Amino acid sequence: MTTEQVYSILRDKLGESKIVKPKAGELKYFTAQSAALVPAVQVFPENAKEVSTVLQVAQDLQIPFAVKAGGHGVYSGASSIEGGILIDLSRINAVEVAPDRTSVSIGAGAKWGDVYGKLDQMGISVPGGRISTVGVGGLTLGGGISFAASRYGLACNNVKSYEVVLADGKIVSVTHETHPDLFWALRGAGTNFGIQYLEDSETRAIALLDTFCKSQDPSSSSADADAEAFIITAYVAPMARFITTAVLSHGKPEDDPPVFDGFTALPSIASSTKIRSIANLSVELNANNPHGLRSKTLALAVKSDVKILTGVLEIYKEVISPHQDTVINFVPAILLQPLLPRMLPASGSEHALGLTREDGPLFVVSLLWSWTEPSDDALIESLAHDFAGRVTATATAQDKFHRYIYLNYAAGDQDVFASYGKENLERLVQVSREYDPNGVFSKLRPGYIKVARGRQPNGDT
Repeated sequence: MTTEQVYSILRDKLGESKIVKPKAGELKYFTAQSAALVPAVQVFPENAKEVSTVLQVAQDLQIPFAVKAGGHGVYSGASSIEGGILIDLSRINAVEVAPDRTSVSIGAGAKWGDVYGKLDQMGISVPGGRISTVGVGGLTLGGGISFAASRYGLACNNVKSYEVVLADGKIVSVTHETHPDLFWALRGAGTNFGIQYLEDSETRAIALLDTFCKSQDPSSSSADADAEAFIITAYVAPMARFITTAVLSHGKPEDDPPVFDGFTALPSIASSTKIRSIANLSVELNANNPHGLRSKTLALAVKSDVKILTGVLEIYKEVISPHQDTVINFVPAILLQPLLPRMLPASGSEHALGLTREDGPLFVVSLLWSWTEPSDDALIESLAHDFAGRVTATATAQDKFHRYIYLNYAAGDQDVFASYGKENLERLVQVSREYDPNGVFSKLRPGYIKVARGRQPNGDT
């Protein structure tokens, strides 16, 4: 089947305005690796029925496909494809607030900046992404740590219903009542501050973050449900220094919340404090995340403990230091973001992640590395593998390792769904067999992390 034939079939079914044959360099993605993959055909469905039509064509012709919402898939193939069909959801982007203002219907292709922009005008908001260009669909399905997680939990746990196109093309409304197993599986499958510190204050910042997490137990008298905090450390080549940024946010429009006194007291080289909307902050954070670079991500989890967190930073520096000035345009960042008990449900039955309040507080440790030259790809992969192995071994030896892998920052070769626990993985495989008996999403969508990596089209594992 040639590109022209595929284009012709989809054009006849959807109309010429919704089908293009993209060229190299035209596609917009967060990472250079994703943008380098050029599909045979890019399709812009405008509703679920048209998504169903494209999916049925892909099955009939046995053509691989990928699905793109915001395009922030962090590894090549997550939301991109070489040849095949790219289902671009960017036109399914409506944001419709319910009359009672207690819920909002959001198109899977909407970006969080647009969502916040509309909701800000109405004086309301939802738990969502922290970067304006991140897509609603990917962030929510992966779990979704947000600026409101302390108050309302992960983004996935706030979804009331999904409109889903199944593997057979059927369109269903999925709720806890109508499709309990699939609903469970989909839940996982403001004052703001940004303060920057030099290495001299890095260890103290980590200690403060660990203390902050442990103080946020709901039973603690010092707990502040409106407070959120995480830190990012990166080597900044022009300064030849490591810089740590504490990103602190508070849900009430008050200056200098006391919960952050320890952070604000540390000597800093830059600080921004002001009352702002989430929409405004998400745009600013997006500006600090340049698109189009080569990217490597990886996610691990450790228990909240200052010794292991400090050890993680030491391993990170030991791994990258021999190469920090030799890899061209290398920006090796590491993100430490907490999962507090109140961010998680009391029962594991509420989502597929295999996490409950008893697991917290945890830290999701994520590599967010960028560079420009393909010739450095193999070295970067080797360094990341070394980092993961050393952190896993060190944390395990100290009984501080946790199996959970955060899907939204995972590497493409990490077995995310196995990290949800054996029972949850088995249940996810059963759900996959029930709703996709022929393995359409595992066989024809090759780039995305699979529920069961060894699953065959007939449903065997």
